[in-house]
Amino acid sequence: MKQKNLIVLAVALGCGLIAAIAVAKLSARPEATAEMIQVPVAKKDIPIGTKLDEKSLEEFVGYAPYPKNLVPQDVVEDFALVKDKTVNRTVKFGSPLTIADVGQGSGVAIPEGYFQMAVKVSQVDSGVFVQPGSRVDILYSERIGGTNTSQVHLLLQGMLVLGVNNKDRLDEGTGRVIPQIESVSLAVQKIHSLMLTAAEDRGRLKLVLRNVELSKATKDRPDPHMGDLDPERLGVETDVVKKAVVPPPPEVVLETIYLAKKEVPTNTVLSNDTIAEFFDKLETKVAPEGAVTNLENHKGQFVVKSLSAGQSLYQDALAKEQVVIIPPSDPKVPEEPKVVEAPKPEEKKTVPVVVIPKKKLKRFEQTLQGAVSQRIIWMEVKEGQWKSFESEEDADEYEKKLSKGEVPNTAPAATENKVEDFKPVG
Repeated sequence: MKQKNLIVLAVALGCGLIAAIAVAKLSARPEATAEMIQVPVAKKDIPIGTKLDEKSLEEFVGYAPYPKNLVPQDVVEDFALVKDKTVNRTVKFGSPLTIADVGQGSGVAIPEGYFQMAVKVSQVDSGVFVQPGSRVDILYSERIGGTNTSQVHLLLQGMLVLGVNNKDRLDEGTGRVIPQIESVSLAVQKIHSLMLTAAEDRGRLKLVLRNVELSKATKDRPDPHMGDLDPERLGVETDVVKKAVVPPPPEVVLETIYLAKKEVPTNTVLSNDTIAEFFDKLETKVAPEGAVTNLENHKGQFVVKSLSAGQSLYQDALAKEQVVIIPPSDPKVPEEPKVVEAPKPEEKKTVPVVVIPKKKLKRFEQTLQGAVSQRIIWMEVKEGQWKSFESEEDADEYEKKLSKGEVPNTAPAATENKVEDFKPVG
């Protein structure tokens, strides 16, 4: 019996010795060196949304040796293929730049009224085929109490994916690089961001890729992205979101202008007494151009243009010195007519011609002040009767016709005023 045990022990020791020798020989073999090739890699982290223009390519991308068996199949071999395109995920430092890292053109624009929010998800939670421009529904699941039962709700629907942030992972079995989704950037509004933040803290989110548009009935809702879960169940106060904070209306700064209480004679000097006697203040949002807004700055000056009651006071009606008023000539004293004999033609009877020298009718100018100044020419067409014209040319034309007898001057026209109705000033 003892002899058999010794034989078994000897065999076992022999097998162990053979195994030890084999392991030692294998360990002594030199390790095979991996083949390295030059590939474009990120010189530093390239943020999602970076546009790869000429400057960005020089700043973020460079060539470096990389194990040939680990190089992704879609590694960028020609920068022209990715120039002016946008990175749709963060490319980590040292990672090869691939075609899958860039989007088309300038990327997906954020819709008006929305902003970008990153949501943490996993490869399983987000789905493999989620890309910028995709539309996804977001499911929310939470545990019920301390049980193993979960409740699942449709949190949001039809959300636009703006970007996908991937991180490359090395498969130990095959040595291939597998992109792993870390987060997805969504276009959201304020209520959506509050709901997603609360749901991330309380449960788990899962993205479901949509292949159809939202129905018309859903689009017609106040918020077509809302699912079947009341935001208040997540602790989101919808009243805070719905009630917009209305800023107080801006303070309206009024300007002061001055109106004549009564007729202001020419050469009225401005003092505390005359200002109180002749002018009223009026507050307005916008003062007319050229209007006086502070009479305190004009004390000691003269009103050189007479004002009627209710007229605004303008800068051009004031001066530092008085104006000289020249009284008009007396139209009641007519000039003696001169008699001139016409030349005597041969064999024709001389005819005396009476030439009355042309005399200009009495006129004066009036400027009506207001939002728009108006200039009026008054002319005495007959003693005690005045007629208004818009310009000197109109007055000259009328006087010319009157001198030729083409206009009757026996009765005042509709626009004429009698002396007792109108008294020229100035």
